[in-house]
Amino acid sequence: MPVAVEEAGEVLLLRLDLQRLVAETAAPVRAVFLEVMAPPRRLVALDLGKVAFADSSGLSTLLLLRKAIPPDGRLAVFGAGPSLRALFRLTRVDQVLHLEDSRDDALGYLERPA
Repeated sequence: MPVAVEEAGEVLLLRLDLQRLVAETAAPVRAVFLEVMAPPRRLVALDLGKVAFADSSGLSTLLLLRKAIPPDGRLAVFGAGPSLRALFRLTRVDQVLHLEDSRDDALGYLERPA
């Protein structure tokens, strides 16, 4: 499965187990995201530590996850390497996704009161 799913208290922790989030790999990831987000979860952490490259389909998949979270919920993305962070800045996705460096930082952000 391209996505590992784990619970960390009230946080749903998702880890992408692939190196490229592109058109060919995005569909199964989207399917898992939609499955685990029904019913919607308020606090979600996404580990991109293994992902080295993403295209527009990959970015769309990440934004789909963000949209699946209720308005009072939060998503923390962590583990994104320099090339993904550069892509996020270039496309301004970094203004939509909350980026953290580590799992602990992401969980800390999600567990703080909004």
